Amino acid sequence: MNFAQKKVVQQSTNAQDNAQIIKVVNMLLDKQLISIKNQDVQFYVQLWKSNKQAINWMNCLYRYAVIKKQIKNNSVLNFINIENGELLGKAQSGKAKLFISINEV
Repeated sequence: MNFAQKKVVQQSTNAQDNAQIIKVVNMLLDKQLISIKNQDVQFYVQLWKSNKQAINWMNCLYRYAVIKKQIKNNSVLNFINIENGELLGKAQSGKAKLFISINEV
C-alpha cells in the first residue's frame, strides 16, 4: 500500500532529448546567437554559466551536428568564441573537452 508515496520518475527517450536539442539549437541559430559552419561552432561565451553547463552545451551541440549537419560521429567539433575567435573547447565522439575555465571569462 506504500505505492502512492513513491516518486515516479519518467525517463525521457533519446528521441525526446534529440527533439528538444534540435528545437533549442534552431532557436539560437535563428537569433544568430550561435553559428555552425562545417565543424566549427561559434557562439557567445555568455551563454555558458559554469564549466558543467559548458560541457553539457558542447555535448548537445555535438549531437545536433551529428543529426542535422550530418558530421561523422567520430569527427571533431571546435567551439570558438564568436567575439575574438579564441578556441574554447572541442568535442569528439560525444566527449567534450573545455580548454578554459568559465570563471575566467
